[in-house]
Amino acid sequence: MNWHLLKDIRHKLWKTFVEKSLGKAALISNGLLVSNKLGLTAVAAVGVSGMILLTFSFLIDSLTNVTNTKVGKTIGEEKEKGITQSQKGIVVVQGFYQVALLSILLSAIAIVFAPQLLSAIGADQATVEQGTPYLRIFGGFYLIEGLRDLAATALQGMEDFKSPLKAGSWMNGLHIALAILAIQFLELGLVGVAWATVISKLAGLMLLIRPLKRQAFQKRIPWKPEWTLLKSMFFLSKDTMIQSILTRVSLVSYGSVTLYISNEAYAAQKIHTDVVQITYVLMNAFIAVMSPKISTLYGERTSMHRELHDILEFQERDGMEDQVRIHELVEKRKKKDQELVSMVNSFLGLTCLFMGILAVLQYVTWEWIADLYTDDPTTIQLSHKVALLALFWLVPFTCYCVMYRGGLGPVEDRKGSRNSMIIATVLWIASLWVVKDWGLDAILISRVLFEILRGSLVAGRFYSKKWTRCPSSICASHS
Repeated sequence: MNWHLLKDIRHKLWKTFVEKSLGKAALISNGLLVSNKLGLTAVAAVGVSGMILLTFSFLIDSLTNVTNTKVGKTIGEEKEKGITQSQKGIVVVQGFYQVALLSILLSAIAIVFAPQLLSAIGADQATVEQGTPYLRIFGGFYLIEGLRDLAATALQGMEDFKSPLKAGSWMNGLHIALAILAIQFLELGLVGVAWATVISKLAGLMLLIRPLKRQAFQKRIPWKPEWTLLKSMFFLSKDTMIQSILTRVSLVSYGSVTLYISNEAYAAQKIHTDVVQITYVLMNAFIAVMSPKISTLYGERTSMHRELHDILEFQERDGMEDQVRIHELVEKRKKKDQELVSMVNSFLGLTCLFMGILAVLQYVTWEWIADLYTDDPTTIQLSHKVALLALFWLVPFTCYCVMYRGGLGPVEDRKGSRNSMIIATVLWIASLWVVKDWGLDAILISRVLFEILRGSLVAGRFYSKKWTRCPSSICASHS
């Protein structure tokens, strides 16, 4: 276990953890405020709208995560070459174009089709009536959230975790204050909550613009579209979007099958899903710190490989040799690959260790946790079983997330992780419908096998080092 790494990243880790925890706390506070003051129909309206907005978030995250890794890769390339005139601002601008376009499209969908989207998920008429204005306001201004997410992830790609923490703290604090004002004093209901969300998100975006401008843009903002870079980022984002959609489909199928067994089984699974989200905050903090480090190493490696490729191409064309430099670059590239893999191994070990500890603590204290949610003895008993099986799937799930988002993502091998996800998801969904009449135990075991399978497939893809291979025949003898 690389404890020196933990010591090196501890400040960035806690800043990211606190930022993400504040976001969770704001959501919980918002939910309590709505449930206590506006009633169950309003809670349902926010919950169903949240499912739609979560899908929007997955799609936007697919774009912002690629921007994050491209920024880190650019920094690595410039570090290896000794370039002082940074090009990372160009990457951020291309990310802006993609996020803005998708956000505007999603906003149009939310404004025009809000009632239909809510009804399609299964909301009753009263929930649709309350949820429609909420979804139209929040979704209609989704460009603000998209650009805020882009700015925060771009800054994290530059290893600035202080600015997102500061902006997130003010944003979430303002949101809670405005929501209380809107509900308690102005009596604006869910419409007021929606406007409180939009205004606080706008404040968060404004607080991120200045540090982003200072760090990404040295003189002026390069607004010119770079079509080759845009195309590369789009195809990387496309693979990530496919995986996000598959994740949603698999979780919906899992929930549907548990609901098929009984309402108590579904409630037990839902309680555990809510609780385990807390552990994901820590995992996501580790990955957020890990990703720019890996993408920067990959950028350094890419710079070495590009120089090697140019020398070999020149040698093949003109017959001139520079064997000393070729040997030097090959050895440096190998060492960089080893350093990159070692870094991934260290983060994987640390993240799995802490996630495993949290899983055990949750199980040990589960009786107390379950009592906070329900007093139904059947649901509590079933939730114990769900928590027990989570001990077996949470670490493989962590392995998948670390290897996919922190390993294969930064080295731009998203196609490999996409294929692994397709295989695992198809097999799991098929197995769920086969074992749905066998009881909750069979369904939970299928979850364990699914997480082990996709974690193993993604880890196997990373350790196969296909991301190190050059498609050109020129480099074949020096791979």
